Amino acid sequence: MKAELGTELHLIDHYQQSLDKAKTLLSRIEASNQQPCFVLAPRRCGQEELLKAFAEIHEQALELTVFEVRENGSCQEVRRLMLTEFLSNKQEREELREKSEELREKSEEGKEKTGGSGVERLALLTFIPWLDDEASRGLSDAIDEFLLQGYRVLVFCPAQNDRYQNLQSDRLEISALELKLAGYFTPLAYEDCLKRFLNEFLPLQIRLAAVLAAFLGRCTLKELSQLNYELHSDIPRLLEELHPLFTVVDSGCGIKADPVSLGHFEHDIAQVITEYLQTEGLQANTSVVASRITMLSITLLERGDLESSHQILEIAEALIKKEARGARSLGSPNKSSEPGLGAMSLDSNTAPSPYFAPLPQAGVLPLTVQLFGKLEICKEGVPLRNKYLTRSKVRRFVAFLVLNQPRMVSRESVVEYLWPYLDPLRAQRNLYTSWFMLARGLGAEGVRDCPYLLRNGEVYQLNPELISFDTVQFEALARSVLFGQLSRDAHEQSLLEIESLYRDSLAADIPPDEFIESKMAGFRSKMVDVLLFETRKRRASGELEKALFCVQSAFDLDETREDVFRELMDTQFEAGQRTLAMQTYFSCKQYLADELGILPSKRTTALYQDLLLDNSR
Repeated sequence: MKAELGTELHLIDHYQQSLDKAKTLLSRIEASNQQPCFVLAPRRCGQEELLKAFAEIHEQALELTVFEVRENGSCQEVRRLMLTEFLSNKQEREELREKSEELREKSEEGKEKTGGSGVERLALLTFIPWLDDEASRGLSDAIDEFLLQGYRVLVFCPAQNDRYQNLQSDRLEISALELKLAGYFTPLAYEDCLKRFLNEFLPLQIRLAAVLAAFLGRCTLKELSQLNYELHSDIPRLLEELHPLFTVVDSGCGIKADPVSLGHFEHDIAQVITEYLQTEGLQANTSVVASRITMLSITLLERGDLESSHQILEIAEALIKKEARGARSLGSPNKSSEPGLGAMSLDSNTAPSPYFAPLPQAGVLPLTVQLFGKLEICKEGVPLRNKYLTRSKVRRFVAFLVLNQPRMVSRESVVEYLWPYLDPLRAQRNLYTSWFMLARGLGAEGVRDCPYLLRNGEVYQLNPELISFDTVQFEALARSVLFGQLSRDAHEQSLLEIESLYRDSLAADIPPDEFIESKMAGFRSKMVDVLLFETRKRRASGELEKALFCVQSAFDLDETREDVFRELMDTQFEAGQRTLAMQTYFSCKQYLADELGILPSKRTTALYQDLLLDNSR
């Protein structure tokens, strides 16, 4: 209850602060009767909201005259109307029309009594084009003339286009940031506002910074430099002044942007990046631009922002597919448009083949994957540790692939295991992302460059020719011990290797699940089988101490198997430990009764009877 009350009070306080800022801003405009007011914001950015609020607090009828500024600085009237009529929606219009008529009547009465002008006039200059010095002086004269005629003057223009500031300092300025803080922008208005901003006549660096900041949410000039975008140090400040979507962070070296729907800016980001590459003298074909966009996606992946990363990846995919469609229309061979692969293979214009198995590469070092104990991927005995292989989904994906070796696994089985509650499309994107991150973690630039990963259509596998797996080795060794005709030395060597491989857990650094636990139960059962086999072998050769060690190890691993109880009883009795053997029987009987509600089998009971009679066998 206290938390809810605290949240509510915070929202009320935030609303009150915005309201106070809005009133302060309107008061400044109201006081600027004899000086022009410049709103330095993108075209129509907050214009209607601000003028409507101004009309609502104004006590006199306000006639609005809209002027268009020409390139020579002169002003041409394009429209004249009452401000309330211009701004209100249908429902509010009727209410404000009545208010406006009342104000007009009072103003006319005042005009008759005083002989003065009853209706105040507002000159609205909606946008200033880029003006040279001579045109700026012409605009300065036009604004002065409006003031002499009794107009209030309100000018909306981007700060970059405002040359009038060099001619007269007697003016009021309102920045786009002030409009934002005063609450004259809603999140829904941001996207349209940004769209217009990106198409303004502004320097490329400003538009590029806007695109990159909008897509990344937050970025520093250093981060952008690492992505091969060099921006001037004053760009964050200029961008903040020009558009309410952006604010300066990190002591002026970074930009933060409010969230937008990235998919609406596919054309804009491609266009701006293309212009930048051309300006830098770099190649700017579709594949290169898509690759640059994918780099932004990877940056967001590293931050853990999968949602935005997938949105950007879709834009890169759309560019590749668009190019592929254009190539087909010109008679080029049909290219695969398989989801996800296009954007992850941007270093080549050749579409991936259905069987995605990299050709063997000279000098490729083999890997080993250890799943017993903690998950480790090693190259030349050294564990690979990087930001890609620390991702929990990537590690679980590796475990799933390893535990299914040597079979390839289908996309459906991977999705069902890793993302069972996501819708199929989103789960599929997550799969492609994890596959791509795994390739990067193994040292490749992308999945097409990674010799350790195999893909055939929609089935996946780790390349067994280049990767060895401790779980696969363990099973092979267990089979050789249990069923192979090995020499004594080979048998001993196999036992040593099994002992060195086995740990009584799988991927212990990954939270356990039903699949991993069931696989671990299978490995544990095989290990017990090997120990029981070795127990009988040692007993047959009279090595009772070694036999006891093996059977006790088996019992420590699994106290639920009745055959382990019997083997332990038999070995203890043969080693002269009759009392311990009888205690083992009672433990077995108690376990079976408590856990399963059954009695020991005839074989176990017969063994107990032998113990009672002290029959030697």
